[in-house]
Amino acid sequence: MSTIEKYEKGKFYKNLYYPSSNATPSLDFWYENIFYGRIDREANAICFKDSQLKQVPSEIGTVFAANFVVDAFKDFRRYCRKAAAHGKIQSSGMYGTLHAVSGWTSPASLYHSHMETLFQGFASYFALGSRSEQILSFKDFVKQFIDYAKVLTPSVPVTKTAFLLSRYCPPSTSGLIIELDNKSIEKGDMDKKKKFIQDPNFYFFRNTAKKFGFYIDKNAPWTLVANIFSSGQFEAPPFQSQPQFETLTVKTGMASYLEEYSLTPGEVFDNLYYRTATGDPWRNGAGSDIEVLKYYLLQFYNTLLAAEPYVHKSSVCVGTTQVKTVMKKIKRQSLGQIKQNGDLPFLYKKKFGDLFWLRTFLNIRMLEQGLTHGLNDIFLESKYALEKDGFHAAVSIVNEKTNGFRRTIFNRKGKFWQGYSPEEKNLAFLNENQGTTVTLPVLPSAEIFTSTSTTTSGGSSGY
Repeated sequence: MSTIEKYEKGKFYKNLYYPSSNATPSLDFWYENIFYGRIDREANAICFKDSQLKQVPSEIGTVFAANFVVDAFKDFRRYCRKAAAHGKIQSSGMYGTLHAVSGWTSPASLYHSHMETLFQGFASYFALGSRSEQILSFKDFVKQFIDYAKVLTPSVPVTKTAFLLSRYCPPSTSGLIIELDNKSIEKGDMDKKKKFIQDPNFYFFRNTAKKFGFYIDKNAPWTLVANIFSSGQFEAPPFQSQPQFETLTVKTGMASYLEEYSLTPGEVFDNLYYRTATGDPWRNGAGSDIEVLKYYLLQFYNTLLAAEPYVHKSSVCVGTTQVKTVMKKIKRQSLGQIKQNGDLPFLYKKKFGDLFWLRTFLNIRMLEQGLTHGLNDIFLESKYALEKDGFHAAVSIVNEKTNGFRRTIFNRKGKFWQGYSPEEKNLAFLNENQGTTVTLPVLPSAEIFTSTSTTTSGGSSGY
């Protein structure tokens, strides 16, 4: 099936097969809500903290999700099974058992696989022509790596920030997702999707999911997604046979589960449950983009150094009687090995300080975002912030100047749910009231990056 045929079939499914309902809205990770759970209110890329994970009851395997999501799923499943036991719904079919087969996916693991793939490509790039001869030191290596990044970006991410916002990183990394099926499901398998939608329990399943604070993924109807901002209540009168009991107020939505952890919807995407890829102030950037980049680039350099510790260069010697060419054997710079506890070698940290890494990170981020001007200006601003307020402030400047996710081409077009600035939101509301349509920025469509290496997307291919 051609790309155009797949697109048309997907569009047909989007417009026809999935039943729309204002009462039970769905979530669209393909076109409208692609960054849900992956950016904060400032449009920073975020990672779910695995310390907030909880195991999902599953007869199939070990599945994890955010603690409040697991609590809601337990009650949701219990309610559906009770309905099946009383004959309200069928106990068979696509929604008959509600077994959780997949949940949270580790972004660190996915990013590691992604970087290994990049390095394999770089090793081939490095071996072409005279590039190998040009690398005598780590500084030379970084220069060659940035040249390689120019070839990849902006279609393929390099930094962790860009990776988290790319199609290489599935929505399941958010911790907000529980999948009921992920076997033999391809993005273009519309027949599989129709089986879920045409299941006799589908409407009950969808309506009940809303009560317990879940969206249904429109493009993968076997997937539950926590609706952070869902809340409500209804009055449950006593049974006629038990008039002595008072009317019970029953809370609905995800808000009641958040309350169990002293959370409000607005707090979920802050540092309690998520952390930015640029690093947390109280951790001095530990685990941040730059720290991760330091680790991988040294690891890559040492791998090349182990394979080819010397550079053989030809040089011309002019004698009294003749001119001859001789080969020189030059040893590449060694900076030491990464220690078992993860500490970087002393010489490496001494030689390459904050300014070097600020400029390197800024250079790569601008390539990823397709920004061609302003590198020196941004660097000088971040350098001033470094001298005045410290490293985290400097990184924040770089992040702020390159954070325009609306400029990235890693993903499909979409409206991005969490991604609008307050100004854009206000503008949209103002013009909506005046009857004027406002077109907010969207992503351009991306080219597909093909690789012969192992896929790193993780999670269900329904995305």
